[in-house]
Amino acid sequence: MNAVEMAPCQTSERGTNTGVNRTRRSRVVREIAIGYVAVSALLIALGMVLTRVIQRSSLMAWDTRFVRDFSLHRTRALVQWSSRWSFLADAPSIVAVGAAVVLLCAIRRKWLHVLWIATVLALELGVFLTVSYTVGRDRPNVAHLGSVPSTGSFPSGHIAATITLYGTIALMVHLVTRNRWARGVAWAWTVTAATMVGWARVYRGMHHSLDVGAGALLGTAICAIGWRAFCPGTTGPNAERRSANHVSSNDSKEHR
Repeated sequence: MNAVEMAPCQTSERGTNTGVNRTRRSRVVREIAIGYVAVSALLIALGMVLTRVIQRSSLMAWDTRFVRDFSLHRTRALVQWSSRWSFLADAPSIVAVGAAVVLLCAIRRKWLHVLWIATVLALELGVFLTVSYTVGRDRPNVAHLGSVPSTGSFPSGHIAATITLYGTIALMVHLVTRNRWARGVAWAWTVTAATMVGWARVYRGMHHSLDVGAGALLGTAICAIGWRAFCPGTTGPNAERRSANHVSSNDSKEHR
């Protein structure tokens, strides 16, 4: 397989195993920079509309009532479960899982994947902080379970980080294997974790439901940006063939 025919996320055998080449680096930087500006602008605009333009609308009234109803009907069991799911998306947990993935990829010499996971996590954090401090939405006016972060309520950084991390891992799994069970488990865990973390953050009074929705949008957008930056050409009429070639190449290497 020559350089032109190589799978989009596969590095060449000649000289690029220790990093991406100059052209790829330039493209990755461009995609990340554009993605940062675009997603930040979109979420800031959405946050400003919600908090400055339609703050007295029925939608916002429902958003406030929803989290308040949760806070009035808490149970000991669900409080414990919400604590566990919320912990899954705390910064130390996200960093620990991300570091484990980076280490595993490094051991297997998947340097592009190392850069991929590190970049999307950094990008998610950068966009989140930019939007959160710009919009500055107050946390729900209910009893909070646990310590309250210094950032604003919009968007939910927990749900954004969860989708970014596990969604990117699922994309990596999709690339390196054709096993439907492995792919299915990766995507099922991503959806489950995102759903439960979102529920936990609202249940614990840390976010409004619209904040969680915005966090989900942020995480999904970051996954898409990472895919576009690090795996260009994996969509389109020849994508399935290229992906199959990439998996076959990985399988052959495993048996050497």
